[in-house]
Amino acid sequence: MSASMFPLDANRALSRNLTFAMSAYSASTPCGRRFDISGFTLVDSGLEYGAFNSAILPEGARLQEADARLGEASRYFRSVGRPWGFWVCDDLASEIGRPSLHRLATRHRLMLSDEHQGMIADRLTPPRRVLPEADFVAADDPSTQQDFADVCAHVFAVPRDVAFGVYASASYWRAGLRGWVAYQRRRPVAIAATASAGGVIGVYSVGTIPSCQHRGYGEAITRYAVQAASHTTARTQIILQSTPAGFPLYRRMGFVPVSPVSVYLSG
Repeated sequence: MSASMFPLDANRALSRNLTFAMSAYSASTPCGRRFDISGFTLVDSGLEYGAFNSAILPEGARLQEADARLGEASRYFRSVGRPWGFWVCDDLASEIGRPSLHRLATRHRLMLSDEHQGMIADRLTPPRRVLPEADFVAADDPSTQQDFADVCAHVFAVPRDVAFGVYASASYWRAGLRGWVAYQRRRPVAIAATASAGGVIGVYSVGTIPSCQHRGYGEAITRYAVQAASHTTARTQIILQSTPAGFPLYRRMGFVPVSPVSVYLSG
């Protein structure tokens, strides 16, 4: 039966996998840390980059509780002098409501930065086109981890020192994610990572260098990464968060929409 018939379970899987994946940032640096406040997960990467320092709203949180926990998160990040963000699966915060979430974020000096579409698939459908050939190499050593960081910096406009501070860190990858780099004639052209948690395989950081975009490398490495993850876990469902640009591709690959994911960042 399709995962789309179980939206609440799918949204919970999306949120739990996201929490696991975000928590890996706390392993990036020696001063990184993760802790929980009444089910509210706080992740500090130790880096000066708000998207990697996050508070994640728990399932079923009510407005008063969320307000109190965000206040604690704000005080913590002010005390360490780092920017931070607030991530929420909108459908799991239905008791609060989207307008109230916006007002709550504003109260804590956070602004809506990104809106991703959560998606889930029972399995990937066969490709509709011939995908490019590439060598897919696990980011398991300093060389491939540095290549992963380099592609990330170029594709997602992450500051180079921040990208290398995370993705070139062996401790980040030991926290539970698996990264992959696609090479074309020994040149790194695309990346993807997976996280197996919350009963699903999560796909993250899919990106292709600008000169090789729209050729199928993103789809190819996504399929390869998912296949590799499925060989090492009993999980079969796959989740991800799509940008508007990636949405048509993921629909063709068999994904269906579940909860949107909103990201609020400090100024």
